[in-house]
Order: sequence, then structure tokens, then C-alpha cells
Amino acid sequence: MFAVFISRLWQIHIFGEGNTRTTAVFFIKYLRTLGFSAANDIFVENAWYFRNALVRAN
Repeated sequence: MFAVFISRLWQIHIFGEGNTRTTAVFFIKYLRTLGFSAANDIFVENAWYFRNALVRAN
């Protein structure tokens, strides 16, 4: 559920540069509204994996 939502958001984001960073920030804020404790560290440490997962999902 989250993966599909985030990959689709990443795909429609209007800026060619910054899609991954913007999507990660949105995802963190979204998770926090759902009561999860999320920080940017996991995205920073796994940026390459996160971006490649988004590319492959689309």
C-alpha cells in the first residue's frame, strides 16, 4: 500500500531534480501523521536503494 502510493507520487512529481528528496520528506511527514516515528536518517543512509526502488516500481 505505502510502496504503491509513494512510487506513484514520485512518478508524478513535476520537478526532474529533487523528486526523490521531496518524496522522502513527504513520506516522513505522512508516516508521522499516521503515528509512526520516522526520521530522515534512514533515507539518507539508503538514498541509492530508495531511488532505485522508486525507479523499478515505475
